[in-house]
Amino acid sequence: MTTVLVVDDEPVNCDLLDAMLSPEGYEVRSASSGEEALAQIAAAPPDLVLLDLAMPGIDGVEACRRIRAMPGGELIPVVVVTAHGERESRIRAKAAGADDFLAKPVDDAELLARVKNLTRVKALHDLRARRHEALTRELAERSEQLLRAERLATVGTLASAVGHELNNLDASLALALRGIEQAVMRAEAPSEEDLAAMQHGLRAVRAHATQLLSLGRPGAERVEVFDLADLLREVLGTLRSIGRLRGVDAEFSLPEEGVAIVAARVRVSQVFLNLLLNAADAVAAVTDRPKVLRVRVRVTDGRARCAVDDSGPGITDALIERVFEPWFTTKPVGQGTGLGLLVVRHIVEGYGGTVIATRAPEGGASFQFDLPAI
Repeated sequence: MTTVLVVDDEPVNCDLLDAMLSPEGYEVRSASSGEEALAQIAAAPPDLVLLDLAMPGIDGVEACRRIRAMPGGELIPVVVVTAHGERESRIRAKAAGADDFLAKPVDDAELLARVKNLTRVKALHDLRARRHEALTRELAERSEQLLRAERLATVGTLASAVGHELNNLDASLALALRGIEQAVMRAEAPSEEDLAAMQHGLRAVRAHATQLLSLGRPGAERVEVFDLADLLREVLGTLRSIGRLRGVDAEFSLPEEGVAIVAARVRVSQVFLNLLLNAADAVAAVTDRPKVLRVRVRVTDGRARCAVDDSGPGITDALIERVFEPWFTTKPVGQGTGLGLLVVRHIVEGYGGTVIATRAPEGGASFQFDLPAI
């Protein structure tokens, strides 16, 4: 039901307006002063205010000004009720934010027409606000779903590499466990080599689990300042621990003073993991030249300009046009998700940057992008 608040220090005027509006289906509330009206509006905002100008205490002009200053008060229609000839008061009320005016004595038809038109406008504003709020919630939910999907895509790419390494760990752990069991059966202490192998295997499993969980965990991203060199060392340590950089020479070119990044650390980790895993795959089959990965970083205009180059077979013009398409991959079936570079592009563009694929200066492929820095 549409609610109208009548503000007048004369009870008879409140009763008169109530008698005009209630039969038309409006819920009418009343306040005898500007102070009481402001308290009612704060507690339960009406759909329209009929406001008398001449009141003791806070008059109608000041009450209108304070209504407009309240949260949401700018959307409440305010109709000022004035006596004939109060031109100066009307000017002041208009400056305070009044939407319309009614002259005393109030005409029934004119009152109902003004109230109907203004409450219809208010209803449209409210509907638009509700739709905006619903769209904002939906956008937040979709954004969270997209973040989750991106992380899982990265986890899937990394998990395939981790699975291969876990198979190797399984063999070494089984061998160490057999040695320990045999020592126990002989009533002897396990060898230091077997115990060291077990400890190494457990540390590796823990490290892999931590990395996968950090990338796949849902929730809001926490933006922070961190050193890009530290992050790169962490990512390379992960790739080395799962055996993806065996026989590969990884080179860095970083500013001497370091590179401070302003971003979500896990997101930047996703970018480098995807690009370095792709580069490692590209150089895996190289036999006629060194297997090299190069990470180049420079800082200009508040951005870290990064490039990941490899000495692999290179990239054709046709592939350059398609590598960022979803599900597109040149890897054998079962060895690529086709989502890694899509994730990279979405993250980089989310920070207002761009990512491109080109031929590396010394052969192979180069992926270049930028991130916010300080």
